[in-house]
Amino acid sequence: MAAAPPPRSLLRLGVVGVGQRGTARAEAIAARDDVALVGVTDADTARADAIADRFGTAPYRSAATLLADCDAVCIAAPTRDHFLIAEAAAKDGRHVFLEWPATTSVAECERLVALSEEAGVDIGVAHPLPIAPLLASRPVGWRPRLVALDLPAGGISWPFLMAGALDLAAALARSADVPRLDAEADRRGALLDTVGATLRFRAGTLVHLLLGAAASSTRLFVAGRDQRASTTRLDTTLDFGTVTPARTPSPPASRDGFGGFLDALAAGRSATRTALDALHSMRRT
Repeated sequence: MAAAPPPRSLLRLGVVGVGQRGTARAEAIAARDDVALVGVTDADTARADAIADRFGTAPYRSAATLLADCDAVCIAAPTRDHFLIAEAAAKDGRHVFLEWPATTSVAECERLVALSEEAGVDIGVAHPLPIAPLLASRPVGWRPRLVALDLPAGGISWPFLMAGALDLAAALARSADVPRLDAEADRRGALLDTVGATLRFRAGTLVHLLLGAAASSTRLFVAGRDQRASTTRLDTTLDFGTVTPARTPSPPASRDGFGGFLDALAAGRSATRTALDALHSMRRT
């Protein structure tokens, strides 16, 4: 039986690519009552049919036909396809949410930033690491003077590890302006083993990073304005006023910023993490 179309009063979203990540996105959309999942599409049509049936929505046979029925689209297709799908969506006036990495190159991301401004649409991008609950737990307007982060690889690829650490640093500093960045790498043969870096943001925040083998466990410490906090997990909240780790997990759908993107769309606000933020992360990495 064909799925009933959602009410036109709701913001209509589609998902392109319903592998593990795209399926989680579809589930997050379907669980809300302030937006509607209009459909999904995937190169594997049988998978698209199964996911559409699971969430009571419609399977589409191409991204183009899905875009025609959407107000916004989540792109969870392979990274090589992100730019072309996002470009088409933006030109059609559709808001976009991209999985990380946003594009395959800095040049493609630069073009998406320009398209977002030209078309007047939001292009949101997932955080490389699941840090949204941590960022949401900061006091309003608070900016640390000091950030120290030890982050072991733990199976995370180096591009994700470095981009994630730099993304977190910029988000905590509430700044993209880094007049000074010093870094050194230790290698084992041709492979990276440990990376150490220090960033001084123009806003005043000093960040120390230790990534890879020399970081035996995850540790984050932030301090500023007579407040300090620490944690041994990035997918949780910061507990200010103490240096013990917070232990309250956030729902999986919001850990990398997707929930916040949906909240912003539903409320008619701009996305909190955009293609411009992703571009800064890509350039620094």
